[in-house]
Amino acid sequence: WLFGGQVGVEWLPSKDLSATLGVAFYDYQRIVGQVNDPSHPHEKDWTAPLFQQKGNTLMDIDPGPDIKTALASDFRELNITGKLDVGIFDPVHVIFFADYVTNLGFDRDDVARRTGNPDVKEDTDGYQLGLIVGHPKPRLLGEWNAFFSYKHLGADAVVDAFTESDFHLGGTNAEGWILGGHLGLADWLWLRARWMTADEIDGPALAIDVLQVDLNAAF
Repeated sequence: WLFGGQVGVEWLPSKDLSATLGVAFYDYQRIVGQVNDPSHPHEKDWTAPLFQQKGNTLMDIDPGPDIKTALASDFRELNITGKLDVGIFDPVHVIFFADYVTNLGFDRDDVARRTGNPDVKEDTDGYQLGLIVGHPKPRLLGEWNAFFSYKHLGADAVVDAFTESDFHLGGTNAEGWILGGHLGLADWLWLRARWMTADEIDGPALAIDVLQVDLNAAF
């Protein structure tokens, strides 16, 4: 189960300046793995997720020689987002944005006990800082923008199954840069390109670069 809530405020001191701030909280229930009893070897298999990407700290719930992985940590995620839109050069805008998340459900002692690793690392924070220059939403011929951001997502900051599948090809425990832009090729026809370069934060080196080029139309 997932229980969540979001609140946000917007500040408009003038037609050329706006700011938004949002706070969200997501509380996952019954997400931690439970070890099977040897006399009932598959009774707790339902606590192993059917889909994972990569990054979260895992535990083995199989009491035998096989391995069945499940999440070792609780997840109660506090997420704060903000944006400042400066439009004094309208229609060209300068937009600053930030996103921060922390997992308040991670208990190092509990995770160490479940994994059997007394030196388990607590990496429960994630953030993204970025800048957009140009038209806020290019949709017409000649409209454009360029953007870049830096992203850091700790191993247990969020549930890795639900992160975007493009940056570092999904999952957590990754950090790197995102660069790109939009260009209006005709009214309601625009091109988007993104270059994402990301590295593993902890553990064996895993560098993944992704280039995306999209042609979009609306009517």
